[in-house]
Amino acid sequence: MIGPYANEDDGTELVRVRRTCYIPPPYVSAFLASNMSPRLAWTTVVQTIRANNQEDDCKALIDFIRVAITRSGEQCPSQLSTVAPVALVMDLDLHQFRRSTLEKDFPNLNQENVVQAQQADVAQQLTTVFRSF
Repeated sequence: MIGPYANEDDGTELVRVRRTCYIPPPYVSAFLASNMSPRLAWTTVVQTIRANNQEDDCKALIDFIRVAITRSGEQCPSQLSTVAPVALVMDLDLHQFRRSTLEKDFPNLNQENVVQAQQADVAQQLTTVFRSF
């Protein structure tokens, strides 16, 4: 991480980014290959972009990574860092109601019906096999 910087410090510029960024297709695999930190993205992806002479085409991604590696204050994370959302607790009554509705509309989703149907098929096949002897 670098920074923090004050507005209009020498050698700085104002960069505006969104919380998400489009990643051009040639660079998607680099991000999917590992849980990439902003620093690693800067040292690998941005250098690859520069080597491929695509800085103009990938300006939004480069600016996004620049903001991601810049601290907003002493002992502060980047402006882009966020706290992961808390998972909601499932409403069991609602889940059971929705599941029963689905099973009425799609009987094959009901595991008991599927098992009974499979057992009936096995019994029918065995009956056919025994009759052939």
